[in-house]
Amino acid sequence: MSEKALLHWLQQFLSGDGHTAVSFEELSPDEVLVARRLEKDFRKGDCLQEYSNAFLQTLDSTGKFSEIAIRSLSALTKIGCLGETVRDINTFCKHIAEIFTQELEFESCSILLKATDDGLSPAATSMRGDKYSSTGKKKTKTGPLVGKDIALRVASTGEYVFIPDFGVTCLLSVPIRSGDGIVGVVNCCHPLPETFDENKINLIILISNFAGQIMTLITLHNRISAWNEALREEVQKKTLELRGKNAKLHKLAVTDSLTNLYNRRFFFTRLEEEFSRTLRYDEQFALMSIDLDNLKAINDVYGHVVGDVVIRRIAKCLKSSVRKGDVVGRLGGDEFGYIMLGASEEVAFQFALRLQASLAGVVFKGLEKKPTMSIGIAAAGSEKFKKYQDVYQAADSALYIAKKKRNSVSLYGKTTTRR
Repeated sequence: MSEKALLHWLQQFLSGDGHTAVSFEELSPDEVLVARRLEKDFRKGDCLQEYSNAFLQTLDSTGKFSEIAIRSLSALTKIGCLGETVRDINTFCKHIAEIFTQELEFESCSILLKATDDGLSPAATSMRGDKYSSTGKKKTKTGPLVGKDIALRVASTGEYVFIPDFGVTCLLSVPIRSGDGIVGVVNCCHPLPETFDENKINLIILISNFAGQIMTLITLHNRISAWNEALREEVQKKTLELRGKNAKLHKLAVTDSLTNLYNRRFFFTRLEEEFSRTLRYDEQFALMSIDLDNLKAINDVYGHVVGDVVIRRIAKCLKSSVRKGDVVGRLGGDEFGYIMLGASEEVAFQFALRLQASLAGVVFKGLEKKPTMSIGIAAAGSEKFKKYQDVYQAADSALYIAKKKRNSVSLYGKTTTRR
């Protein structure tokens, strides 16, 4: 065996790329066997090297995809959190642009939203500076208007556009979808074309669509909030109107239309309540039954219109004299009632005299004879009345006695009256 011939063959076999085939003619049969074994081993090593390179490339690609997937997941999480707190669309877009530049490491990101005229309006932009700028090249403007024409086409067609040579940068323009519609466009710029591989573009489309759904939810939330606020204001307005109407209805229900004093029904309701309180807590009150002495004569001579004027003037006199908590009402015609709380017979009697004096001071122009009043008094705490009607009948009985003398005051159960 010639060692020199085998070494010469091995030198030729290893020279060049790919271990090219070398003839075995100069080799002895034994050397051929060795050469073939060496060639086989080297070929196997080449194959293993190719497998190793392919594996490393796949591993590198998988690592890059895993990194962008993790960044995309982080972006989706942050966008989802924004949907819970941000209620202004422009503020939301500003955060989205910042997420694209920070999480996905773009040089700049611009968001344009559809306007009412089917155009696009810049909503937000975010820039990372010139970290990726190419050396010796003039930096291209990357504000919100970069690629607006491209964005208009994307908004119209619904298909993304990638331009690898857009000045000194690369541009990716992706539609922002919400359901079947397009609400805007995201423009992403980066000077390195390899940044925009297929996986990253697909993830950007996914994130953009997710942001579009959040935008729709924010818009719906704002509309519902506005509707609720308008509804609340309308309900509040109607409630105030209803309260006002209810107050008017209540006043109409308990008030005498001629005198604005309490009417007969409300007066007797209060009389029943006060009598029940007297029975329960042994509290006393006095009931005055008041009647005008000469209203019929006034109506006959001057007419009912003048008679109504007289009734209103007397009601005004009663209202100006009423104590806080007491109840005064018109029981019908020229008859009035007065519930004087916490009053004894004597207190009520003195008050009745002051009422008569107050009426005497009222000027009635055109009347030859001034109207006077007679008053009957019954004290609920001084007699063993069983029903509130008994108190009223007692005061009415005292009034009957007072009416006989006119312009006088009579106490129930007393034989004397005072004028």
